[in-house]
Amino acid sequence: MKKRITIYLDEDVLDAFKTRAEESGAGYQTMINDALQDSLERERREPKKRSLAEFLLDIPKSDTDEDLFPRIDDDATDRDVFD
Repeated sequence: MKKRITIYLDEDVLDAFKTRAEESGAGYQTMINDALQDSLERERREPKKRSLAEFLLDIPKSDTDEDLFPRIDDDATDRDVFD
């Protein structure tokens, strides 16, 4: 079921759909609807991949960073840290 709405689009977007519609003989509103449907379907099939920054921001922080990353003395050697 379709519903009538009022929407503001960038002029270049509207012009591009109207040009494509004239060339294909289809209605530009139908073409816009189809493009939106395709975008939604693609999003359902391929969920947005999160960036590393987004992933890291979701990691709960501990009370102190030292719980996860203990402070290492500048004079410590690898043997002191990993043994």
